[in-house]
Amino acid sequence: MRKKLVFALIVALCICMVACGGEPEGTTAPTAPSTTAPTPTEPFEITFDPDREDLPDRATAEQIKEGMYISEVFSVMGLPQGEYGDERSLEWILDNGESLIVLFNKEYKVHLVYVGWVFKTEPDREDLPDRAAAEQITEGMWIGDVHTVLGLPQRDTGSGEVYLEWDLSTGEILRIRFERNFDDEQWYVGHIYFD
Repeated sequence: MRKKLVFALIVALCICMVACGGEPEGTTAPTAPSTTAPTPTEPFEITFDPDREDLPDRATAEQIKEGMYISEVFSVMGLPQGEYGDERSLEWILDNGESLIVLFNKEYKVHLVYVGWVFKTEPDREDLPDRAAAEQITEGMWIGDVHTVLGLPQRDTGSGEVYLEWDLSTGEILRIRFERNFDDEQWYVGHIYFD
């Protein structure tokens, strides 16, 4: 009987609190954490730093999750290097050559996140690698190391598979097939061709 009475008193107190819109004297209602994140009525000014040298690492990029406000993303990642496709998709280059690409919705919240390789090309590059540089590339080599040795490729010729091509100063073409290792989510040289 005593348990029923206590329960009834608690229910009555809760009903009273809701009806009166207040709290019992001496208590305070929990407050939501404050945020400086923008709302749709507070535009967020996006600034780019295409030449930034303090590049974030992959572990930092992996902190970005769906639902975060754009101001939180900037707080973690710093300034992006640019847009990726449109004004609501931003790209950060990571210290290992990968990219973080974030698509924001109309409320400035993260909608989609991609961390990985964006296979970029530089079709008009003039500083072509030589045969000696190309011969440094070996099967099993990580794609970041390939880019360090050769720079960006001129072409992405893959269709279903990842094939990148570099024009060499000798007039030859170096063609590399890359394979993804699903244990570490990285790309490695699978096969090397000289044409």
